[in-house]
Amino acid sequence: MKQPIAAEIEPLAGASVLPLAEHTVDARMVALMRCLLALSALCIVYIDPPQSGKLLDLAYISLALYGLYSAVLCGAIFHDRRLISERPLYWADVVFYGYLVAVTGGVSSIFFHFFFFCILVASFSRGYREGLTVTAVSAILFSLAGFAAHTPGAAFEIDRAVIRPIYLLMLGFMVSYWGGREIMLRRRLELLKEVGTIAFPTFGLDHAVHEYMRRLLSYFNAQTCILVFADTQSSKRVLYRAEAAKPFAIMRAEELSDASAAELLALPPTLYATCGLTWPRSPRVIAWDQVRGRHDGAVREQCMLLANLLECPSFATVPYKQPRGIVGRLYMLSAMRHYSIGETEFLGQVANQIAVSVNNIMLLDALTQDAAVQERSKISRDIHDSTVQSYIGLKLGLEALYRDVGTDARVAGRLKELLDMATLTVDDLRDYIDRLSGQYARRPSVNLIAGVLEQKRRYRDFHGIDIEVRCDEGLQLSDWVAGEAYQIVCEALSNVFRHARAKRVFVSLNASGGALQIEVGNAAADAGTTPFLPRSINERAMSLGGSVEVLLGQGGQDLVRVRIPLSTRARQQ
Repeated sequence: MKQPIAAEIEPLAGASVLPLAEHTVDARMVALMRCLLALSALCIVYIDPPQSGKLLDLAYISLALYGLYSAVLCGAIFHDRRLISERPLYWADVVFYGYLVAVTGGVSSIFFHFFFFCILVASFSRGYREGLTVTAVSAILFSLAGFAAHTPGAAFEIDRAVIRPIYLLMLGFMVSYWGGREIMLRRRLELLKEVGTIAFPTFGLDHAVHEYMRRLLSYFNAQTCILVFADTQSSKRVLYRAEAAKPFAIMRAEELSDASAAELLALPPTLYATCGLTWPRSPRVIAWDQVRGRHDGAVREQCMLLANLLECPSFATVPYKQPRGIVGRLYMLSAMRHYSIGETEFLGQVANQIAVSVNNIMLLDALTQDAAVQERSKISRDIHDSTVQSYIGLKLGLEALYRDVGTDARVAGRLKELLDMATLTVDDLRDYIDRLSGQYARRPSVNLIAGVLEQKRRYRDFHGIDIEVRCDEGLQLSDWVAGEAYQIVCEALSNVFRHARAKRVFVSLNASGGALQIEVGNAAADAGTTPFLPRSINERAMSLGGSVEVLLGQGGQDLVRVRIPLSTRARQQ
């Protein structure tokens, strides 16, 4: 479908989001051309003076100063082109060229053509609107300079005074349009390249979709981006929403009800649509697809209903379809502007690229989970065939020895404790194997305190160590963090039993500031204790993005403090 010119140049409305000049125009080449123009202007005035008198001397002096200025500027840009922005330079050139026209003959000045240098630089560095603005200002300055340079009583060249501004406006518009299209196509290619390389499967689907939508908000200068899709296999309807006002907010997938999903997915699955309000606040809806052409009537009413539902007067929507049978829609909302046909079609191309990337992430995630399940099953079998069987053999040997010595022997009590410890260890290993082979989640958070209390009972009964458990009321942790916290507490208590002679220990668990803090402490040992760092606990904490701190002799206690950020693991689940 042929698109109007307005549809092609409208994406360039946001000059603030366009690349800087050095990204699109070679600043060094522009500086050299400025020097060449200054030199050529000086030569032209010297070879063919436009007039005599004071104005000619003023032209010589002005061109000499301009040449010196251009040479110094060129040297600075070649030294470090980031030091100087291109925009004020071409605006200064426009003013100088207008002055040069005024002192070298007015409307008949040959330096009228120098304005095109400014128009070219502005158009190919800042886009269509900037180029058109420079064109209009150049035409106005040329006309004013022509009238100011006219000598009373002399014949006024009306033909040049009219034709040259029109010529400047027409050619300037064409150059601005071409420069705007070049920048638009460059930015589109950069966006498509980012979409193809932005995904980090390690961080999960939510992170990837958030990055995609954040790039879309920046490119389309929108306030809100919404992605909603329904999985035809699982009948699950999911919505992702990103806000330009909250660029760093952690975005979660929201599961939609059937009614809400039906409203957002009411448009035909191949339909492209743009809806906006134009002056004087009249609705403007354009809907089409690549096969059937334009849609009217019922589709227009559906778009107006969607505008009310989304509470936004202007939006663009395109179909979203993944190869795995997942279909949905992508919405781009803005209260400040409406989207053109060209922008909406490009949004559809980006949506196709995002769908392919998201599908690849889902497939990779599924493959990773399958591989993890197989690996956990293999590990559980290895543990059962080696460690568990050895502990079972030890348990059977202790039972036989306990029966042989009888209950009245002096070592009977100690043998009974060892038998109970072996039995509990076998039960723990079997429970671990069941959880490892059956599901990925660790110990649920509701059982974390119960597990710590069970460790308290065992250390009291078997080793005579009294453990005080301190915990925040209503402590809520994810399954993963709770499982890791339990393992850290068990390792810390084991270190106390093996390396310290303390009989009183405390365990503290509290969540604050977006992190879980675990403290395990006991009475301080001798003052000469060598500082240490528990290797196993430190490795586990580092894998979770946390930290470990060991404090010796603090208030008469040796303390191991572990901090685990709650958000890091939550993002990776």
